[in-house]
Amino acid sequence: MERHDKSFLLYVAEFPIYGMATVSPTSFVVSGGGGDAKYGVQNLVQLVDCSAENQLGKVLSTHKNSEHSTNQLHHTKRGNFIAASREDSLCLLHINKDKIEDKESVVTDNDAEDPHQTCAVFSKSGKLVATGGEEGKVKVFFVPKLNLMFETDLKKRIECIAYNSSNLRLAVATGDGGVSILNATNGTVINSLTYNSSSTTKLCAFYTNTLSSPAEMLVTVSNSGRAASSVLVLWRTDSWERVGDAKKVCDASISCMDVNETGTLIALGDVSGTVTVCDTETFNVVTRSKSHSLFITNILFKPTNNNSNNAEKKKKKNDIEMKKEKKEK
Repeated sequence: MERHDKSFLLYVAEFPIYGMATVSPTSFVVSGGGGDAKYGVQNLVQLVDCSAENQLGKVLSTHKNSEHSTNQLHHTKRGNFIAASREDSLCLLHINKDKIEDKESVVTDNDAEDPHQTCAVFSKSGKLVATGGEEGKVKVFFVPKLNLMFETDLKKRIECIAYNSSNLRLAVATGDGGVSILNATNGTVINSLTYNSSSTTKLCAFYTNTLSSPAEMLVTVSNSGRAASSVLVLWRTDSWERVGDAKKVCDASISCMDVNETGTLIALGDVSGTVTVCDTETFNVVTRSKSHSLFITNILFKPTNNNSNNAEKKKKKNDIEMKKEKKEK
């Protein structure tokens, strides 16, 4: 049965928020601003600590850019880097002792009319970063020097990019309603998925439901342009076949999406300001909350401390195996 949960205030920015990324279970980065400096709203990236319960987050560091706002953010633990989409460029930022510093930058989008990088995402290993935008080219760079590894020209606006868990595949959502599946080592297009050619595939994400199935799946969000016409589409990754029917779970167009660490839940933000959470097996709604008065630009699950838990489980497993081995001897 669907629940309607209440939200609580975690952080208040003095600028429109366009990008957001979690850094740890108790910290995150946000970005936004007014674009051109003449509008009077500063373009900022802020590192926020949210470790104190029932209190607003504390800003630890502020990074300023006078010319352009930062639209999208993605964080990797390897090197503690942030991939920041800024106008036509990829900017690599570094978090060093709670300070945000510039590391490298490279122009990634050379569209003749409106150069704009729409997305940047790290590989799961953090060794690579993939970008896309108006120009229609997927470009993959080595981290941290941002030397080009390869580029693939899809000749259509790129909306979203996602790496799979093995870093061997890239899903690229495009403005024509399709999703291109690329070999992530050389950029070769190995498959093209289309739900509805008259729609736009805005979002995509790989996940594995660790509680029910070892198979990795791909979920995409398709918008047809009308206010209440977003649907979730599920794809197998072994055959790239669609699974079941597309499902509408939100009353307004979906603007952002995230999948939790266990691959069991999908969080969706929409243009009406509503947050919807559904399960990944059936896309049934688990909870819904009218959390914002305007368009939701980003949504993220809070990460857990699974690394320490997994390390402890691994140690216990090794101890048990060693005891068994000694007993057998």
